[in-house]
Order: sequence, then structure tokens, then C-alpha cells
Amino acid sequence: MKLRCLLIALAVALPFRGLVRGVLILGGAALLAFSPRLAQAEFCGDGILDLYEQCDDGNSASGDGCDPACQLEASCGDGLVQPGEQCDPGTGATPDPRMALASSPFCDADCTLAECGDGFTNPAAGEQCDDGNDPNNDGCDEFCMDEGGEVAGGSVGPGGMVTTDTEFGGDGATASDPVETTVTTPNGGSISIDEGPITGTATAFRFFGQEVEITAPDATASNPLVLVFELDATIIPEGEDETSIAVFKDGIFVPGCTGAPGTADPDACVSARVLQGDGDIEITILSSTASEFDFGEVGCPAVPAENCNQQGLNITIVADKGQVGNVVTGKAKVIFKWLKGSGIGQSQADYGDPTDEDSILLCLYKDGELEFEMKAPPQGVWKKISEGFKYSDKALSNAGIKKILLKGGFPGKAKVMVIGKGVFLPIPDIQQELDPDSTYNIQVQSTVQNCWGMSYVEGQASNVKGVFKLKRQGP
Repeated sequence: MKLRCLLIALAVALPFRGLVRGVLILGGAALLAFSPRLAQAEFCGDGILDLYEQCDDGNSASGDGCDPACQLEASCGDGLVQPGEQCDPGTGATPDPRMALASSPFCDADCTLAECGDGFTNPAAGEQCDDGNDPNNDGCDEFCMDEGGEVAGGSVGPGGMVTTDTEFGGDGATASDPVETTVTTPNGGSISIDEGPITGTATAFRFFGQEVEITAPDATASNPLVLVFELDATIIPEGEDETSIAVFKDGIFVPGCTGAPGTADPDACVSARVLQGDGDIEITILSSTASEFDFGEVGCPAVPAENCNQQGLNITIVADKGQVGNVVTGKAKVIFKWLKGSGIGQSQADYGDPTDEDSILLCLYKDGELEFEMKAPPQGVWKKISEGFKYSDKALSNAGIKKILLKGGFPGKAKVMVIGKGVFLPIPDIQQELDPDSTYNIQVQSTVQNCWGMSYVEGQASNVKGVFKLKRQGP
């Protein structure tokens, strides 16, 4: 009697259902029976879960979740990190709480670690898209955010305003909506704002964020349109801040306002730059007309500049005879010469003023894409010389640049030279990357948006024993 009561109590206390060899438990029911199979031989595939079996589906087939040895088969989504898996989000079973990566923000559905650029869009990881590459302006940016942007518009009266910042009562720029635009018109009328992928370029500047196309009734320089752009902190390039971000209207640099407050002088101009508490940046533009606006940092653009002066003799050498793979050695050197030049570059003003605010960049493009860049920032070791400027830095502190010469003169006498050396040069694997069968553009660009260089078709380059060379006389 005592044994019977004990068994009944155990049956009632177990609130689950299941079949285990020797015991049949019906959840909550006081029924416990000994199986007549106890006297039979136990074997894998009999459909009954035995001790030491993880599963038993009543067959000896593989690929159905339970293998012929009655062990669970590894499968992506079972919540356990199995051989061949980097992680397991547990989409098909309860995740193992011991596995730190068994959650979808860190793990894609194919059991590989979530990473922007892997070609798998993982919303749980904050991705809006993933096109499997890093370049921007293709609909999905380098942070896996949709570049589609927003559209806003409407008709307003004089002093009226249209904004894209309408979410949640105006939450400002965010990582998922990194550009917000507000347009105020003095005259009233129809206004439209279209934020989207970047399509424009500018010499010596690299655009980021989104391109903003605005239509609005024309105003005047004395009573201009007021355009306010808010940029989220997540899209601000490293090293840039509210003072250094450049704004472009139709690809032309927009300078700071110098006239009376509230007037577009020059037209257009930047009237205010504000760093907000959350790291976002607000930039205000005054302009008599609406148009297409972009935001940029100093750097070689993604594609070659179209306005590059090729009226000269170009010699370019990129070499490192000690290089192994992409490891640059002290033997590395870069030499760029643009000699016997005419046209833009004959005057000192054509180079801007590197002793004050203008940067000079050396940009090498292969098959239309940027291969490497070297940038000499303004001030520092720059000096003015007759008809030009020179740069000398024995410390090689800026991308390995040692010397730069920018010198004007009579037609056929202008020259631009850049020389770099040593381990700080940002050059690629010369043997593997700079092949003679590609097209090349080598350019020196100034932030006054002038350019000097040369273009080369397939077969005009040479690469022998770690020495890459370009040489051509321009038209």
C-alpha cells in the first residue's frame, strides 16, 4: 500500500507528458504503469527514448533531426553552436542560455556571426540592408543603413516651413535616419525635399551621408531661403567636427557667410554650425535658390576628378623592392611629377593657399576606383615661394609625404611634384594590385577644386620587380 501511494504521488507531482521506457506519465493523472517491454531488448530506432539516447524517432534514417545512433543532429537554429557554426541564433529551438552568441543581434540565420557587409540583412543587429560590400551610394551604405532617405513637401505661406523631421513629433537625426532637412521660405509656395543616395562628386572631397535635393520658390540674397541640415553623429567621419564639414551646392563648395546677419553673402553661404549635445551637427545655409546639396570631408573622391589638367608630362613611380604582400618597408617610395605644364597651375592662386586652409592630395585610381591616397593638410610645414608653395617634412608625418612642390610659371613651365618614402606610405601590394593591364588615373587635387595629373589606358603602365611606373605626355 505504501509503495502504491508513493507511485501515485510521484505521478501527480510530475506535470508533464511523455513516454520514457518503463513509465507512462499522463500530466497530472495518477497513472503509472510498468511497460511490458522492460523485459525486451532496448534498441535505437524503437521509437522509445532510452537512457543515453538524445532522441528516438523510430527509424535509422539521417537528416531528420535524429541520427542512426539516436543522437540529435546538428542543425542551424537548434540553439547550440555545433562544429561548422560560428554561432546559433536558436530560431528552431530554445537557445542554449550558456551561449553568449546564441541571439540574433549577434548571429545571422545561417549561423555565421552578424557583420555588416556579409550580404545577409539582419534587422535584429540594426541592419536595414546588407548588399555585401562597403561602398556607399549604391542604396545601402557602409553601416548597412538604407540610403533611400525621405521625401517631404507641401505648399506654405510666407515664412512657412517644410521638414523631413516628422517622426515621433520630431526626433531629430538618428542612426537609421541620419539626415534631417528643414526649409523655410520668405515668399511662400510649393517646397519639396528629397533625401537620397549621393550622385555628385567634388575634387579633393569625399561625400558622405545623403544627397538632399530641394525645390522652392526663388528668394533673394537679402531675404534668402533658410536651409537647416541636421547630421547624425554616426555618419560624421573620424576626425571631422562641426567646424570642418564641407557643404556643396551643385558640387560647388559653399563658404561661410561674410555679410550682414541673415543675408546670403556670398550666395549661398554657411551661416551657422552647431554641435548638439548628442553629437549631432546642425548646419544652416542661406541661399537665394534651392538646389542639390551634399556634405563632404577632405579626401580623394571615390572616382577620378573630371576637371584634371593633363597639359604636361607625367612621371609616376610606386616602388618597394622589399615589400612582402601588403607589408610596406623602409625601401618604399612614391614619386609623382607633372612637368612642363600649361593652363591651370601657371598661377600661385590656382593652388589655393596651403599655408592657410587648403589641403593637397595625391590620388591613384585603378579602373576608375580609388586605390590609395596621400594627404598633406594645410599650415604646418608649408611655405610660400615665388609663384607657388613648397612642403618639406623629414618626419614623414603625413602618409609618408616628404616633399611637395607647387610652382606656376609661363606656359610649359608649371610643375607639380609629390615625393613620399618609408613605411608610412599607404600603398597596396604593388605586385598583386598594380597590374599593367588596368586603366589608371594619377591626380594631385587641391581643395580649391583644381587638379593636375594624367590618365592611362590598358598597357601603358609597367610593373617589374616591385616597381610600378607610369609615364606619358599629355595633350
